[in-house]
Amino acid sequence: MARILLLFLPGLVAVCAGHGVFMDRLASKKLCADDECVYTISLARAQEDYNAPDCRFINVKKGQQIYVYSKLVKENEAGEFWAGSVYGDHQTEMGIVGYFPSSLVKEQRVYQEATKEVLTTAVALMEEFQGLDRDIEGSAKQWRKWVESECPEKEKLPQEWKKKNLIQKLIILRAVRPDRMTYALRNFVEEKLGAKYVERTRLDLGKALEESSPATPVFFILSPGVDALKDLEMLGKRLGFTIDSGKFYNVSLGQGQEKVAETALEKASRRGHWVILQNVHLVAKWLGTLEKLLEGFSQGSHEDFRVFMSAESAPTPDEHIIPQGLLENSIKITNEPPTGMLANLHAALYNFNQDTLEICTKEQEFKSILFSLCYFHACVAGRLRFGSQGWSRSYPFNPGDLTICANVLYNYLEANPNVPWEDLRYLFGEIMYGGHITDVWDRRLCQVYLEEFMNPSLIEDELMLAPGFAAPPYLDYSGYHQYIEEMLPPESPALLVLEDIHFTKKHFYFFSYLRLTRFNDLLLRCRELDTWTQDLVLPAVVWLSGFFNPQSFLTAIMQSMARKNEWPLDRMCLTVDVTKKVKEDYSHPPREGAYLHGLSMEGARWDIQSGTIVQARLKELTSTMPVIFAKAIPMDRQETRQTYECPVYKNKMRGSTYIWTFRLKSKEKTAKWVLAGVALLLEA
Repeated sequence: MARILLLFLPGLVAVCAGHGVFMDRLASKKLCADDECVYTISLARAQEDYNAPDCRFINVKKGQQIYVYSKLVKENEAGEFWAGSVYGDHQTEMGIVGYFPSSLVKEQRVYQEATKEVLTTAVALMEEFQGLDRDIEGSAKQWRKWVESECPEKEKLPQEWKKKNLIQKLIILRAVRPDRMTYALRNFVEEKLGAKYVERTRLDLGKALEESSPATPVFFILSPGVDALKDLEMLGKRLGFTIDSGKFYNVSLGQGQEKVAETALEKASRRGHWVILQNVHLVAKWLGTLEKLLEGFSQGSHEDFRVFMSAESAPTPDEHIIPQGLLENSIKITNEPPTGMLANLHAALYNFNQDTLEICTKEQEFKSILFSLCYFHACVAGRLRFGSQGWSRSYPFNPGDLTICANVLYNYLEANPNVPWEDLRYLFGEIMYGGHITDVWDRRLCQVYLEEFMNPSLIEDELMLAPGFAAPPYLDYSGYHQYIEEMLPPESPALLVLEDIHFTKKHFYFFSYLRLTRFNDLLLRCRELDTWTQDLVLPAVVWLSGFFNPQSFLTAIMQSMARKNEWPLDRMCLTVDVTKKVKEDYSHPPREGAYLHGLSMEGARWDIQSGTIVQARLKELTSTMPVIFAKAIPMDRQETRQTYECPVYKNKMRGSTYIWTFRLKSKEKTAKWVLAGVALLLEA
């Protein structure tokens, strides 16, 4: 391998110990030959300061938890130094330390690649995998092709390793592609135990109702994005228990609703009606009374009397407030939200039936738009698992949003001779789903989704909802479910129209590393400030990430140019030009404006040769930006064609850390980068 990066992975200790591998066997291995080498060190031998050819490890303490700090011999201009974490054990006192140059730490790939190398080395020490590391090095092209494939769990391993059994293949996959383990384990369970153990089963409230009685309530444990009331209302409608008929009482508990609930329970127990008490966790002081009431109504009530309750689960056991007796006497039901595009799309479609598809006189238009609406719902729900790159904030999208949109769709198609595309997009994106959204950039994302999924091409032409997945032809209800099963591509972020760069929710950031990098950051800020205050002249290149309030500096650029050119400040804007140079290429500041560095791009990358945004490289979550030249111009001179309005945030959390908007050149449609969640970050 050309370069091997190493970062300490706490779980490796357990992996090695479980297979009889001693850490000092790793300690003696020098993983590369150049001066950017990576070492592993056994704590069992590190009782005093440990010297290595390229680095010095200090503060090694025996026993308990240990932190070891490594300092580069060739310190760069910024004086950066980095740390690896070591976790010791009173019995074994073993761990590893990784040394790597700061230039590589800036590349996010270090976290993922380092983990692969540590795990691959550990795996190769097991008897069943001896020679794995040598084969990977000797046949790098074959292994790279397998590792970088879209679905490696479905591909054969290179060379003789393809003869390994499923468990052994899972071990290798875990070492190099942890992001595909969920899908690999699903395939493993399906092959060994059967499809019924991996297919998501729909909640059958009818069976729960059969097991319930006046003395046995049904208790719904709520999950985000799951609407228990809707399922219960559908069952009640089928059996004749509806709010309109007066046989179904819906009480949303909160301040002052206890008496309303007691009255409803008393009437329902005599007349054989249903009562649902929603959010009982909001009336903790009344729960004891409720338990006694239900105990009393369990005797002598009408045989059709049923009680349903719902509550959110407690964050911790200490915060649990539901009486034990209430839970023990109830049938507990929880319906977790679906995960993955396949499950989300099926779940969205389950909100409807064949009768729904036939209700509209414009049947073809209604079917097409409804399926596209289901796909849109699956996308907005699926993006939640990608954190701030999915949505800047977390929103409680639920099936109710989808069913209300379907009702609006029916009404508008019936009332208009032609499909009112713009009206539908506005109602869905600004009112129904948009009612949840509080962030302006998330609102833009929602609008772009609807522009892509709901336009005349959906009916007049073949519209691609995702790469490799076209909007289906006109089918019946079961046909749509079958189409999803047969035609939906393998699970990947591309199905959400996110760039397929293999996201993983596992972050390899360690406490000591963070503590030291924050200390580093403070030192760099002090050094930058000291340099600036020597002669009070603007630095050649300004480290924008170092400012406590970067907006103030960007505003100052506009103010200084407004005074210089006598332009009205309220009619000016900031324009940026991404250069092809790095910080060291500049020796003096520009005549106007400022050169900026310290930014990185998430969701895509900047191509220096073409001078535009391009698709991110595989598994590259962020990429460092070249120096950016920022200056102020009148608004009417701003170039808006073939540009992407890119939000700039302080860090990955996005949301409230928003700073500015930079217009960056792009040859692609703006929608591509909006859906990919492309943004500039000051702290990658």
